[in-house]
Amino acid sequence: MAAVKISNKLVALSLVVIVVGSTLAAATAGLFDWRSAAGKLPIVGNQISPPSTGPEPVKYSPLKIENDRLQKEVSGLSARLTRFQEQISSLRTEKDELKAELDKLRAEAGSRSNAEKGYQKLAQLYNQMKPTAAASIIAKQDDQTAVGILTKMETEQAGKVLGSLDPEKAARLAKLMVAGPVDSTAKEQ
Repeated sequence: MAAVKISNKLVALSLVVIVVGSTLAAATAGLFDWRSAAGKLPIVGNQISPPSTGPEPVKYSPLKIENDRLQKEVSGLSARLTRFQEQISSLRTEKDELKAELDKLRAEAGSRSNAEKGYQKLAQLYNQMKPTAAASIIAKQDDQTAVGILTKMETEQAGKVLGSLDPEKAARLAKLMVAGPVDSTAKEQ
């Protein structure tokens, strides 16, 4: 057999690789703490940090504290924004309802105005008529229309027309005239 000559350097290097590899494998498996073992070696011990004893306490930097404060402020502002948006929505709904009511009132006022103009024209015609002729026409009108016309007539002529009407209708019309302005949208009673 031929003797293989192995150099001493190669043997020493192989032993170092085996020892280091075994140590790393054992440290990885958790069999021992290599930091504490290496820390006992001269020269090497000063270069290795000591093993940790657990999680480090969380340190809050000024930026983290400021960030947390700003996030709370943003949350508060978001809540206020939501409340304001709800108020705006509510106010818009109320505005739309009020606008619809205003449009309705304007339409009613327009119809009243047209009715008042019509009463005025009829009153002018009836002022020119004989009281008995005007009374016979007014007797056939509903009470609201009759009151609307009579209130626009000259007072003396309206009195003569009322005097020419059936006493019951005249009394009813007089009562309505005293009650106030005619509501042209009201139904006959």
